[in-house]
Amino acid sequence: MRNSLILLALLTTTLLAQSEPMPVSKSPAKLKPLHWLVGDWKGEGECMGQAYMEEFSAALVFEGHFIRVESKVYIGGQLVWQGTGFTGYDLTADCIAAYVFGMDGAIGHSTFKPGPTENVWLVNGETSGVSPFKKYTETLTCVSKDEFTLDMKCTEGVPNGSLSCRFQRIKPAAAPGRAPAPAKEDEPAKDPLPASPRNPAPANDLPTAQPAAALRAIIPARVRAR
Repeated sequence: MRNSLILLALLTTTLLAQSEPMPVSKSPAKLKPLHWLVGDWKGEGECMGQAYMEEFSAALVFEGHFIRVESKVYIGGQLVWQGTGFTGYDLTADCIAAYVFGMDGAIGHSTFKPGPTENVWLVNGETSGVSPFKKYTETLTCVSKDEFTLDMKCTEGVPNGSLSCRFQRIKPAAAPGRAPAPAKEDEPAKDPLPASPRNPAPANDLPTAQPAAALRAIIPARVRAR
């Protein structure tokens, strides 16, 4: 088995060396319109009459080909769902698409298309498994770089299922600054030794008192900014 794997690796390397360079995918550039989602977010709203809260983190992965999302959903203060998703540009379908894998075993798939204005995205999605939201539509509205809204309607599954939530970007807390070092007390000036045969005064330099104040340096605290 080990020899077969080594042979396969050598064969693959040889074929790649002889073949033409792989074409460069355009998917990272096609995904840029959704880069504003990258970061940490917290949303609060309402889902079918109950308090809804969601936290998620989005990050670019695989050289910008995908946005990976880790999310948690709370309804009525209870954790009801947790999942991992990947959003990327499907070059074959010529659209932005997402797959989500949930803690309940459900797999969600959705597609994005631009809305009536450049800050609006329309999403059509569906889920498999035990999820009650079989099919749904969403409207994402980017209010600013630090705020967006999500409105969802279930079109198949939960009757009259709906969700409305407003998200705010979670900004990293400033790192605590380094306190300046305590100032050293001035040392008293030392009197020069009196002139004597063993300690003669320089011929052209009479002993004088040295300055008592020491040079102090204050290092300003550094605050990490995003």
